[in-house]
Amino acid sequence: MALCALLVSPTRPSDSNAGWTHIKIEPGAKSMSAAEKALSPDAASGSQHGIILIDETERVDLARGQEIAHRFRAKVFSSEARGLADVTIPFNSAQGTLGKWWGWTILPDGRVLPLAQEELKEQELVRIRGFRIGVLRGALPGVEPGSVIEYGYTLWDRRWSRMSRVTLQKDWPVVAFRYRWSPMGIMPAAFRAYRTERLSVKNTKGVASVLVIGKNLPAVRTEPWSPPDNELRAAITLYYYGGEDRLKDYWNLVTDRIRGSARSFAKERYIKEALASLSIPADADLPARLRIAYDWLGAHLANTDLLTAEQAEAAAEDEDEHKPGRSIKDLLERMEGSGRQLDFLFIGMARALGAAAEVVLAVDRTDHYLDLALLSDQQIDTTLVAVRAPGDSDDKAVVVDPGSGLPYGQIPWWFSGLKGISSSPKGARDVMLWPSDPRDNVSETTASITFDAAAGNAMVRWSRRGTGQQGLLERHELSPMTPDRRRAWLDQYCGGDDFEVSRAEAPRLHDATAGLLVECEATLMTASIQADQDVYRFALDGPWFTRLPELTAVTRVHPVVFSFPRVDRTILEIESPGGMSDRSVPDPVTIESPYGHYSLSAKATPAGLRVERVFSLVALGVPQKEYEELRRFLASARRADMTVLEFRRTDGAP
Repeated sequence: MALCALLVSPTRPSDSNAGWTHIKIEPGAKSMSAAEKALSPDAASGSQHGIILIDETERVDLARGQEIAHRFRAKVFSSEARGLADVTIPFNSAQGTLGKWWGWTILPDGRVLPLAQEELKEQELVRIRGFRIGVLRGALPGVEPGSVIEYGYTLWDRRWSRMSRVTLQKDWPVVAFRYRWSPMGIMPAAFRAYRTERLSVKNTKGVASVLVIGKNLPAVRTEPWSPPDNELRAAITLYYYGGEDRLKDYWNLVTDRIRGSARSFAKERYIKEALASLSIPADADLPARLRIAYDWLGAHLANTDLLTAEQAEAAAEDEDEHKPGRSIKDLLERMEGSGRQLDFLFIGMARALGAAAEVVLAVDRTDHYLDLALLSDQQIDTTLVAVRAPGDSDDKAVVVDPGSGLPYGQIPWWFSGLKGISSSPKGARDVMLWPSDPRDNVSETTASITFDAAAGNAMVRWSRRGTGQQGLLERHELSPMTPDRRRAWLDQYCGGDDFEVSRAEAPRLHDATAGLLVECEATLMTASIQADQDVYRFALDGPWFTRLPELTAVTRVHPVVFSFPRVDRTILEIESPGGMSDRSVPDPVTIESPYGHYSLSAKATPAGLRVERVFSLVALGVPQKEYEELRRFLASARRADMTVLEFRRTDGAP
């Protein structure tokens, strides 16, 4: 990886005395060239379905916004690459203006089918704290194998980014890539290149711009359970770092600033008042005192970043309550605050209890990994808290996330497995954020199945309760949803297409410390049971079994990265269909591997069968060279999940 500083002059001189970086982006031809006509599928190069002919962008940052020009041209060889013709433009009509637009499909017979600008539709992707993130979308028409597609545009955006990442490698091979960036002259800027060493990529630095050129860039194969996309493809990160004098001590300055914020927020008077309300035994040691304070904070203070849609709506009805609190006094009066405010409060409480407590900066590993050479705090996604006894080494620190709802000693899994940055009084230093133990992340599922031969279906009632990381992401997804969207999500979770769901609820969603509980009732419409049959077979697999990771490909390019180590337990009570009291008890299955454990057992009961299934995953990451062994373990467990139970009608039974 390379780090290149751009010492940008405030007067923005031309690039004539440095590397030549000027490019001109304009529409391409509305006909195929001879070279484009001659292009054909080539599996060896990864272009059996399609190929990107040119992907070029020019971005100019100004104090009042950004000017962006973009052009994209590709050839489609099969329907698998039809997505190349899907147009997505980052756009917010309240903040930007689409200037010039062009887009068309060139068919193999030479006909040209245009896509008019009016056919692009604006869509809102997400709204965060009143800020709207949207796109313009459309699809170039009439695409068929052998077509060449092209689109391009100029865009004015009133916003500009302190940090942005540009991907060079795509899902399809790229013949030519160009990206020119002209940063604002009033701020020092830099770019950092990733995974370009073995590729035909050239970075040309001008006095006031940089041009990145790539040629014949191979496609990157996407695989399930891989590292994040940003860690697999060649890319460049463009960013502003605040000043040359900050380069050497950048992270020390960042952590000093956040330490100061924590110190000024956690006023000693209010910390003492909060601690006075806790019942801490006089003889409790430091770890016990910290745990009591942490549990009190989680039970009594709401994290406003994690409110359910209903809670947020109720708060919005009170204008004064809806205004964000800015001080520890506000936080303790309202008994709610942002995740960062709760971090600062716990730091103050921990220090008052005699611990050393520090802010830890962390990144979301589902998107990117921490890069200390990238001198931008824009890569940081959250703050956590590290506590330890005074004088203890860093490896004895306990990292926690107040307000997350997780037990003391755990942090959300997407922040774990990597290093973070600790804000020590002696300066910034990295700290390992360990994943939680699989025994702390348990899902307990109980289910019952009864058959209705007259109706030809089965009734299923089941519930699942999670601890630790189990259900944490689902809770974060469910909480901000509207009731209608949440019901649709839960309906799918409880059954899917084969089920008619009559009840799908998450009754404790408002209580972040309770762990996710989901309760389901549904009719299995594909049970295929008949009143007059003598033998009935039923496959065990269903939504009452937690899903196993899908790793079915024979070969693997990237390492495997799971979300978190875990244990899943299911107890399934199956009632024999009417008159079929003769039921087979399948042989027990036990599978052991370095990556986890699987067991399936059944026993006869007066009513039918009781099945117990346990699956544990102890590995967080598995290298590519061990993929085949991991795949065999998961495939064996999946086959066991498909065990078929057999029920027979006894002689003389009606």
